[in-house]
Amino acid sequence: MLKFVRNIASYLLLSSVISVPAVAAGSLTYDYIGASYSRLLPKEGSLEPFGVTYEAGYQISEYFYVAAAHSRLADNLNDYELKLRETELILGLRLPTGAATDLFVELGYLEQQAIETGWRVRNDITAEGWMAKTGLNHALSERVELSIYLNHQNNDFDRVTAFGVNSRLHFTQTFQLVIGFDADPDNRRGKVGLHYAF
Repeated sequence: MLKFVRNIASYLLLSSVISVPAVAAGSLTYDYIGASYSRLLPKEGSLEPFGVTYEAGYQISEYFYVAAAHSRLADNLNDYELKLRETELILGLRLPTGAATDLFVELGYLEQQAIETGWRVRNDITAEGWMAKTGLNHALSERVELSIYLNHQNNDFDRVTAFGVNSRLHFTQTFQLVIGFDADPDNRRGKVGLHYAF
């Protein structure tokens, strides 16, 4: 899946830079709701949990927006099953830095849950914490947006920083294909989904 995500992102980037019309930062997407197929690829272990991520965002003023995301992933091997849940509630700040580019900073609440079940085994661990993300949103063309970012998560048991890339391809004024990938020292994550922008 990661190779597929990289190939699609490369195609979008190439097709956009061939002819890039003047676009305004106002065409960047902050109001949306949607769902994605998501997969977690740990660098160690045999399990690769997959599932659905639900996302929504709403711009509440010229510079501020709110967003939320909830993921439900799972995988199993023989009699062992792993379920992962993650919820983020985010307040974001966007600062236009050019005609088609925003610098953004996000702070948010984070809750993560891991449920392990197997023969004579059941562990249910929930961790709360916070996240901070910063990066750039850029409109490559009227139909393609690209984001690059650093995302730091800090909870009761761990802290980790990931580098990520996210792209949006506008099919129409309202429907968008969303492709994302991020990686930290322990895991890689990919997603492909559909968003409705309003």
